[in-house]
Amino acid sequence: MRHLAALLILFGNTPILGSSPTNQCKNNDLCGCINSPYEYEFQCPKSNFSVVIHTKPETFMRVECYPSDHFDLEIYPNYTAGNLEYLDMNNCPLPDEGFQPFIHKFGINKLNKFEIEDPLPDSLSEVAITKDFFRDMSSLQYLGIINLRNTTFDEDFLQYLPNLTTLDLNGSNLKEIGYIFKHTPQLLELYLPRISIKEIPDELFKNLTQLQRLHLWQNQLTVLTNDSFIGLKNLRSLELSSNKIASIEPYAFSKLPMLINISLRRNNLGHVSSDLFRNNSHLKKIHINNNSNLTLADKCFANLKDLTELYMGHSKLHIIPENIFDGTTNIAILDLQNNLLEELPVGIFKESKKLKKLNLSSNRISSLPEGIFSSTDLLEELNLEDNLLSTINENTLNAKNLKKLVLNNNRLSTVTYSAFDNVNRLISLDLSNNTIELNTNYNPFSHCTYLEELNLSGNQITTFPYDVLNMVHLESLNLSKNRIQDIKVLHLMALSRLNIDLTYNIISYIDFDGISFLYPENRSLIVVDLEHNVLTCDCLNFGLIQYLDGAFPITSSYLTMKLGDSHCAEPQSFQHIRITDLKPRHISCPYLPKGCPEDCECFRRPFDETVVVECAGRNLKEWPVIGFEADRIELNLINNMLDHSPNVSAQYNNITNLFLSNNRLEEMEWVSPKIQVLKLDGNSLTHIKSSVLKQLSNSSTLRNITLTNNPWDCGCIAFDLQNFIRANSHKVNGWTNVLCKEDNKPLMDKKVLCTPSVLILQITLPIVLFILFIVALTAIYAFFKQEIKIWMYANNLCLWFVTEEELDKDKEYDIFICYSHKDEDFVMQNLLPVLEDGPNPFKVCIHVRDFLPGEFILTSVNNSVLNSKRTLVVLSNNFLESSWGKLEFRTAHTQTIEEGRTRLVVIKYGNLNEEKLDDDLKMYLKTNTYVEWGKPWFWNKLRYALPHTRAKETQKLDQKHANMMLKIDDKFVLALPPLTQPESTPPVMVVDPPIKNHQLSFRKAGVETPPAEAPTIIV
Repeated sequence: MRHLAALLILFGNTPILGSSPTNQCKNNDLCGCINSPYEYEFQCPKSNFSVVIHTKPETFMRVECYPSDHFDLEIYPNYTAGNLEYLDMNNCPLPDEGFQPFIHKFGINKLNKFEIEDPLPDSLSEVAITKDFFRDMSSLQYLGIINLRNTTFDEDFLQYLPNLTTLDLNGSNLKEIGYIFKHTPQLLELYLPRISIKEIPDELFKNLTQLQRLHLWQNQLTVLTNDSFIGLKNLRSLELSSNKIASIEPYAFSKLPMLINISLRRNNLGHVSSDLFRNNSHLKKIHINNNSNLTLADKCFANLKDLTELYMGHSKLHIIPENIFDGTTNIAILDLQNNLLEELPVGIFKESKKLKKLNLSSNRISSLPEGIFSSTDLLEELNLEDNLLSTINENTLNAKNLKKLVLNNNRLSTVTYSAFDNVNRLISLDLSNNTIELNTNYNPFSHCTYLEELNLSGNQITTFPYDVLNMVHLESLNLSKNRIQDIKVLHLMALSRLNIDLTYNIISYIDFDGISFLYPENRSLIVVDLEHNVLTCDCLNFGLIQYLDGAFPITSSYLTMKLGDSHCAEPQSFQHIRITDLKPRHISCPYLPKGCPEDCECFRRPFDETVVVECAGRNLKEWPVIGFEADRIELNLINNMLDHSPNVSAQYNNITNLFLSNNRLEEMEWVSPKIQVLKLDGNSLTHIKSSVLKQLSNSSTLRNITLTNNPWDCGCIAFDLQNFIRANSHKVNGWTNVLCKEDNKPLMDKKVLCTPSVLILQITLPIVLFILFIVALTAIYAFFKQEIKIWMYANNLCLWFVTEEELDKDKEYDIFICYSHKDEDFVMQNLLPVLEDGPNPFKVCIHVRDFLPGEFILTSVNNSVLNSKRTLVVLSNNFLESSWGKLEFRTAHTQTIEEGRTRLVVIKYGNLNEEKLDDDLKMYLKTNTYVEWGKPWFWNKLRYALPHTRAKETQKLDQKHANMMLKIDDKFVLALPPLTQPESTPPVMVVDPPIKNHQLSFRKAGVETPPAEAPTIIV
C-alpha cells in the first residue's frame, strides 16, 4: 500500500474530493496527499511514512501511526478538519501534554466521538492520563480508550467531559478503580471489560442514575454485595460473564428495578437464592449457564412475569425444584442442556404455557413423566439429545404444536405404533444414533403428515421403510449407518423433491425392475446418496450399471444416484474399479447350463445376451465340446495348445467372438458365419484358406480381427490375404505389423508377391478397372446418398431402390404426428392436407382424432408409436413445454434405438429456445438430420423421410395413367396433372374427334370450337 501511494504521489493525483478552491489535499515538502472519491489520505513524512491520515472534512479523521515512542505534532500536515463526527487514533503514542494541541492544529471545533486504540507497545514507559488530555473537548459524547495497558488514570481524568454518554475502557489498566464517574452524570453506556478489577467499590456508580448498559465481563470479580450497584436505578442490561463470582448477596440486584437482561455465565456461582431476583420484575433474559455445581432454591425464578428466556446449561445441575417457575408464565426459551438431571418433576411446566423452545440435551434423563408437556400448548422445539431414554409413547409426547423433536443419542430400541400420534404437526424428527429396529408392519410416523425431515441414521434398520415415503411433505430422509441390504428404485418414486441418505449401509443390490415403464408427472428431483456401501458389480446390479450409462433417460431426468468414488465390492477382479467407470458390456455373471465344457467356465453377459465360455489357459489340445444352445457365444481359448482349426460343426455356428491368441494353430479352414471378433495373433499360421478369407470379406458382422505374431508365407499364396487386409484394414487390428517369415517385413509393403503371366494380366486388368469404377460410383453414392435418394424419389425414379423393408408391412399407420395442442392449426392446415390428400397420400394418426376414448393416454401413445412406420415430431417452443409431447418423443426415440432403424422424423417449426431442450433432444438434433418448415426442398425432404413402398408407388403410377384418358359423351377426355399448386382444379383435355395422325388443335374453354374434322383438345 505504501508503494502504491508513493507512485500516486510521484505521478501526481487528480483532485476528486473537494475539487473546489477549498481542496486541502495538496502535496508539500513534508507530506504527500492522495485524493480519492471518498476521502483524503495524507502520508507523513514523504521519506518514511510514520503517520497516515484518512479524513473527510467535516466528517471524520482516522490517524494510523507506525511504531514510535514519541508523539511529534510537527510531522502532521497543515489541514483544517472542522466539526467532526469521530476521531480515531490507532497505534499512536500519547502526547505528553494531552490532545489540546492536536485539536487546535487541525481546527477541530466540535467532536462527537473520540477513540484511542493500542497507543503504545507494552515495552514503553507508563503514561498517566489526566484531565488535561481532554481539555477543550467538552462536546464529546463518546470516548473509547481501548487496550491502554501501560497507562494509569487520574480520578478526575473525565472532568472536562460532562456531556459524555458512552465510555468504553475495554482492556485498559484500571486495576484500582476510583470514583471516576462523578463528572459524567449523563452516561448511558459504560463498558469496563478486561480491566482486571477484583471488586466493585461501594457506591462506585451512585452518580450514574441515567446509565442503561453496564459491561463488566472478563474481570476478576469474586463477590457482589448489596451495595455494588447503588444508584443504577435505570439500568437495563448488566453483563457480568467470565468473572470469578462465587457469591452474590441476596439483595445485590434489588437496587436495579428496571433491569431487563442479566448475564452471569462462566462464573463460579454455587447457589441462587429465592430472593436474588425478587425485585427485578422486568427481567426478560437471564444467563446463568456455565457455572459449576449450581444449585437452585425453590421459587428462585418465581413471579418473573416478563421473563422470556432463561439459560442454565453446562452448570452440573442435579435437581430442578418443581415450583421454580411459579407465577412465571411467559418463558418462551428454556435451556437446561449439559447438566446432570436424571428426572424432571411432573408439574415443572404446569404454568409454562408460552414455552416454545426447551433444550434438555446431554443430561441423564431415562424417562419422562406422563403428561409433563400437557400444558405446553405452544412448544415447538424439544431437544432431548444425548440422554438415557429407552421408550417413548403418545402420553409422553403430547405437545400438540411440536414442530421439531430431537431424540438422537438415546437408548431407544423400538418405536411404538402410536408414539407420535399426539405430535402430528412435527416438521423435523431426529431419531439418529439409537438402536431402533423399525418394524415394517406399521409406520409409526403415519400421523406426522407435515413431516419434512426424518433422521434415522445410526440405528439397526435392516429393511428400507417404504411406508415412510407415503408422507407427501417429506423432503429429507436420513437412513445412513444402518444395515439396509437392498432397495427397490420403483418404490422410491412415491414422492417428489426428496433427498435420501443411504450412506454407510450394507447395500449390495439395487432393484431397477419396472423403472423403464414409469413416467413422472410434475415431479422434482429425487437424490439418493449411496456412497460407502458394498455394491456388487454383477448381473444382479446390471440395472444400476445401465442407469449410470444412460439407459433410462426418463428416470435419469428426475432421479440422481450419488456414488462418488465408490468401488465394486464384488467380484474381486472389479474391486479396484469405480462403479461409475463401469459400462454394461463389462458385466457378466455365472451361467451353469447343461453342456458347459468340462474344463471351462460359463458366464452370461446381459449387455448383448451373450454366453461367454471361458477356457483361457487350460492347456487344451482339443476343441471343447459346447453342449448347450445359445444365439450368441463368446469362446475364449487364449493361451492353450490348439494346433488346428475347428471342424464344421453346429455347436460352433453361433460363436460371435472367438479368441485364439497364443495357441499353436498352423491353419485356419473354417470360422462361424456369425463371427464378429476373431483373434488369431500369436500362433503358427502361414496362410489362411481362400474360402475363409472370402467368407470374412463378405461377412456383414465381422468387426475386428488380429493376425500379428504369425510366420506368414509371403509368396503367391499370400495374394488373397494381402487383398483381404487391404480391403478390410479398418477391421484388421495392427495390420501394419503382419510380418513375412522370410524377411520379417510387413506383408502390406510387398508390391510383388509373385510374377503374373500376360494372360493373367489381360484377364485381371479389366476386372480391376471395373472394380475401380464400381468403387468410384460407390464412393460418390456414399457421399451424396441422401441427396441422390431425395432427388430420385421426387422424380419417381427407381422407387424400388428407396422403398421400405417388409418389416413394416403389418403396421396400421404410415405416420403418427406428435405435436403440442397449441400447434394444432399448423398441423391441420399445413401438414394433414398434403400428407393425406396429396399426390402420395399417407395414412396418418393424430391423437385428437384417432385415440380410442377411455383408453389410458400412455397406452394410446405407446400403441400409436409402435403401430406407425414413422413418428413425425413437430418440434416447437410449445412442444418443449408439453410433458406428453416429450413422452411421445422419448417413446419413438427408444423404439429407434431398440430396432436400429430410423423411426423418428423431426420438423423444426419456428425459432426454438435451445435452453429448454433436454439432453435427449439436444443429442438427437446434433446427431440426426431434421427438416425445417419454410426452407427449400421441405416437402421433397419430408416425403423422402416418410414411408414409401414399391406397391404404393406402382399403384400411384397405374392410377395416374388410368385417370389420364376418360370418355365423356363420346368424347375422349385426357385429365392432366396439376400445373400449379395441389389445391387448383386439374385441367381437362377433351379430344374431339378421336386423335388421328397426332394432329391436334387446342382451345381454351369458352372459345369457339374449331372445324369438326380437326381434333380438338380442351384444356
